[in-house]
Amino acid sequence: MSRPDYLFDTADMAERRRLDAHAELWDPFTFRILEATGVTAGWRCLEVGAGTGTVATWLHERVGQHGMVVATDIETRWLEPMAATNLVVRHHNVDADPLDANGYDLIHARLVLEHLPQREAVVAKLAAALRPGGWLVVQDYDIRTMAVAEPPHDGWQACAHAMPAMMQSAGTDPLCGSQLVGLLRRAGLVDITAEGHLRSLPIPDLAEVFRAPLEALRPALTSSGAVTTDQVESALAAFEDDTRSTTTYTPILVAASGRRAT
Repeated sequence: MSRPDYLFDTADMAERRRLDAHAELWDPFTFRILEATGVTAGWRCLEVGAGTGTVATWLHERVGQHGMVVATDIETRWLEPMAATNLVVRHHNVDADPLDANGYDLIHARLVLEHLPQREAVVAKLAAALRPGGWLVVQDYDIRTMAVAEPPHDGWQACAHAMPAMMQSAGTDPLCGSQLVGLLRRAGLVDITAEGHLRSLPIPDLAEVFRAPLEALRPALTSSGAVTTDQVESALAAFEDDTRSTTTYTPILVAASGRRAT
C-alpha cells in the first residue's frame, strides 16, 4: 500500500532494492546511535517505518526473549516473514493511527518524518508513547551536501540544487534532518543530542538509493525550468559511469535522540 503523497511505490520490487540499499548505507551508523541509548535485554521497542526489517532484526537480537519489538509500516510484505512471538509486525500509518501511550522504552524512525507534513504532531505522538525515561531516536536527511561533486559536474550539481524545492512540492522535505532537535524539544523531551553522518562516494555507488527519486522528479524538474533536460539526463548518466571518476557526498543523515523525563 502506498501513501498518496509518497514518491515511491512501496509494494514494488524496485522499492525493495532501494530500501535494501538504504540499509546497507546507513545501518552501521543507526546501530551505533541506538546502542548509545543503552537498549538491552527486556526492553520494549517500536520501529516505525521498518521497511525491510534490518533495524527491527537488530533490535530483536538486543532485547532477547524477554523483550519485545513492534515493527510497523504502511507496507508490511517485507516484514511479515520475520514475525516472531516477540517481534510483532503491524500495519500502521503513524500520522493517522493511534499508538499505545507509555508503551515503549525505545522508539526509532529512520527517513520517516521527512515524508510527513504533520511531523510536529507525529513526534508529539511518539513522545507520548514512550515510558518515562524512554528514548526517541529519529533520523532524517539534509540533502544539501549532494550539491558537491569532484570534479565539478554541471548536470549533477544543477539537479542537486533544484531537488529540495521539487521534493518539498511533492510532499517530502529533504532538509528535515536540520529540524529534528527542535521537534524533539517542542515534544517535551530532555537530554537531546544530535549527530550527523555522511560519506563521500563515487556517484554510481549511490544509484540504487538516489536514481529513483531523480527519475520520479524528472518531469517536475524540467517543466519548472530549474534545470534543462540535458542536465537531468547528464545527472542520470553519472549513475552509469564505468570510470567512477566523479564523487559526491551523500546527504547528511541526522540522528536526534531525546528522552522522556521520568
